[in-house]
Amino acid sequence: MVEQECQRWAAKGINIRYESRENRTGYKAGALKEGLKRSYVKHCEYVAIFDVDFRLEPDYLRRAIPYLVQNSDIALVQARWRFDALYLDFTYLIGISQKYSREHQEGQTAIENLLQETIEKHQVELVEQKDYYINALAAAKEAKELTEARANNEAKAELESRLRDAQEHETMLVQALEELRQTLSRIKQQVFALFIEIVGLNLANLQNDVLRLCVVAL
Repeated sequence: MVEQECQRWAAKGINIRYESRENRTGYKAGALKEGLKRSYVKHCEYVAIFDVDFRLEPDYLRRAIPYLVQNSDIALVQARWRFDALYLDFTYLIGISQKYSREHQEGQTAIENLLQETIEKHQVELVEQKDYYINALAAAKEAKELTEARANNEAKAELESRLRDAQEHETMLVQALEELRQTLSRIKQQVFALFIEIVGLNLANLQNDVLRLCVVAL
């Protein structure tokens, strides 16, 4: 399966190779030693080593390589491991199955039961994760609705406050206009009275002047 996957990527132009040893001398350490003997390794500035059950983040190399680039004293970067638990369980079950098939044919039922238990265990975990995310989404939705409601209430309160201020200003303006109208009315009355007084004085003076002229004429 790994070989087919490598061939698929190689067909797309990716520089990738699949190589396998004829023996398992030295096990994992022997495999690493054998791999570093390949001629193309000389052209590689960095070497990344993974087990088949490692689960990598897409940006793993972008996050790991800078430690080597920025500090020449560092020769190795060890990242946190994440394993595929389901893969490990099935790998373990396959190993047990092979052992039982060689030693105890009647152990097939036990293997099937163990396999079923493993599947059920992971199904329960998936259901729990699903419930967790459903609850998390519901909580997020509720928080959003509360935030929107709070924002709407605050906006409504602000609008009502401004409306009250506008009404108060309108009342004050009406009162000021009424006071101004009354003041103008009083001023108008005072001006009219003053006008009448001035006209009356002028008429009296005119009458006196006429009388004096008449006396002089006589």
